[in-house]
Amino acid sequence: MKRRSLLSAMAAAVAPMPDLKLLDTAPEAYWKRLREEQFLLPDWRAYMNNGSLGVAPRPVVAAVEEGGGGGASIRVGGTS
Repeated sequence: MKRRSLLSAMAAAVAPMPDLKLLDTAPEAYWKRLREEQFLLPDWRAYMNNGSLGVAPRPVVAAVEEGGGGGASIRVGGTS
């Protein structure tokens, strides 16, 4: 898959971020929507940033799933 195609596919798969106006008017609702729409994390689980070893955002998971099949076909040093 070419980089441009991958970026287009990722952009199509990304859920839009909640409107920032919601952050000003109802911050709890904003963060609840952000969590539900952007992370694969159950409501009962607390997420604490742990150096990128935790739950990845949905767009990242989708990109990894989409691009995961081509790793074996990459040529390194002229061999496959």
